[in-house]
Amino acid sequence: MLEAAKRFGLAKSSFYDRVSQGLITPPISLGGRAKAYVESEIDTVLKAMISGKTESEIKTLVLDLVQQRQNLA
Repeated sequence: MLEAAKRFGLAKSSFYDRVSQGLITPPISLGGRAKAYVESEIDTVLKAMISGKTESEIKTLVLDLVQQRQNLA
């Protein structure tokens, strides 16, 4: 998680807040207590922020990215 927070330039608590607000994609479970953030999703959200997307647009993007996980299997 720490690497993902660093990519956004956020402290861990701020990063977790943004995840809970739907502004950053949530982690995936790797089994047990292990979790990881999908790098391509993080890249996509960062690009949206850089391009000036609104919070509402980013929330929609995050929902779409999470939904796309279902299609990967």
